[in-house]
Amino acid sequence: MRIKYVIQLFVLAAPIFISACRPYQPTPIDALTEWPGKLDGADSALLESVQILKEEEVAGGLVILYSIPAKEPGEHVLVSTFVTPEGRGWRAQSSGWKDYSDSDDFVVSGIAGGNITDLTTVSGISNKGEVVRIEWSDGQIDLLPVEEGTFLFSRPETLTFRGIELLDRAGEALESREWDG
Repeated sequence: MRIKYVIQLFVLAAPIFISACRPYQPTPIDALTEWPGKLDGADSALLESVQILKEEEVAGGLVILYSIPAKEPGEHVLVSTFVTPEGRGWRAQSSGWKDYSDSDDFVVSGIAGGNITDLTTVSGISNKGEVVRIEWSDGQIDLLPVEEGTFLFSRPETLTFRGIELLDRAGEALESREWDG
């Protein structure tokens, strides 16, 4: 009977102990190297090739938009990762990514939900267009500028976007995407 109790206690306590043993990372960028960050287990060559595109403070943490090279020349992965300060450092909480190539004009990625928080992020890159128009599942519409070829916007709740349009200076739609995540 006592052995059964010890086994049950171990089974219940093991996940808590394991999560508490996750290392704290010294900086938000270092937190990208732990799961669910896309650089989990990455070698040093990949880490040196990360291009940070944009950062946004939201929900007590930081969303980092970055690009990493894929296996083929001219191919990349666009990643957004939500990291939070915890204890003596930073931890990755959620990530979303999308493969793209140098020839792509408009790439959209997103995160819906996370490990510890409700958070929805829409991010992307574009080599044309001035503004993106996001229509959310709750009916809210947000317009945000494309700055230096990138955009990043987060809401501290779990949603999806119905659609996103890339607009020119006159407000005309150049391209559009629907939620696929």
